[in-house]
Amino acid sequence: MKHFKILVAFLLLITSSKMFGQSSFLSIKLEDAVIKSKEEKKNIILYFTTSWCGPCHYMEKNVFVNNEVKALLEKYYIPVKVNGDGWYGEKLRKEYEVDGFPTFLFLDSNKVILKKEFGMLEVNKFTELINPSNRYEIKQTNSTSKKELRSQKESNKSEIGLRVGLINSQISNIVNDFKTGFHTDFFVEKQFNRFYVKPAISYVHVNGNPNSLQLLSFPCEVGLTFYKTAIFGLPGGFRFSTTPYYSIITKSQNDFFKNYDYGIRYGLAIYIGQSNRIEMQLNFNNGLANFMNSENNKFNYVGLNTSLTF
Repeated sequence: MKHFKILVAFLLLITSSKMFGQSSFLSIKLEDAVIKSKEEKKNIILYFTTSWCGPCHYMEKNVFVNNEVKALLEKYYIPVKVNGDGWYGEKLRKEYEVDGFPTFLFLDSNKVILKKEFGMLEVNKFTELINPSNRYEIKQTNSTSKKELRSQKESNKSEIGLRVGLINSQISNIVNDFKTGFHTDFFVEKQFNRFYVKPAISYVHVNGNPNSLQLLSFPCEVGLTFYKTAIFGLPGGFRFSTTPYYSIITKSQNDFFKNYDYGIRYGLAIYIGQSNRIEMQLNFNNGLANFMNSENNKFNYVGLNTSLTF
């Protein structure tokens, strides 16, 4: 019984400490916030953040938990936390032209913008911002946030990169064992929200005698970033892709190979970084052409590659 009481006291202590450190921001949709805004006759604050935003972490730890800040938020506003990397958050970012984090957007119950602030604020500045008795002019940036905003905008430009990878393939049914090889790519990447296109020029070399091969390949990767998160404190996420390609065989030790190949490559990747990214991809190559001058010989392989985009 004594141990049970100690355990209950310990759990209550943990729970109370967590509640004490919580901020007033709610994880609800804007539509629900509008309903609450009309019912309680309060304005709305949309707080745009991400899991990798350093200034956001600072404010959550040091500013939002301040008693005066919490009192003002609870008395005058419906405060809503928006994940800027989420599907719904990206929709709101586009609608309200939010370019960086943290961004604070003040709306009335009709979703009309009252004021807007971008960047990290100390307790006194944030208190002035949310105090309805203070006059305010809408600002897009402040001096502490221009670098981050510039990084956000640069991420929408076309980028170039290099990729190297290993492959493991059975290039002939004459030899039953699998052969290792490598490929190197030069690519250009263009992003369209979560979708991206990555045309490339690739050199492929497959080892092993008597079936060594060298190919010049022209893949065009089309993919989708289906999940964004923070990895090692940096923006990151997961992607899947489909890559049609056409290859020309430039060197072969046997005359039973054709001089071309085409197919589709499927990939699953994890990336870290924003304007400069490192990405690791696991892929499966499905050759569609009869790779050799006989039936049912397709160039299939499993590969792992790493790329650097800048």
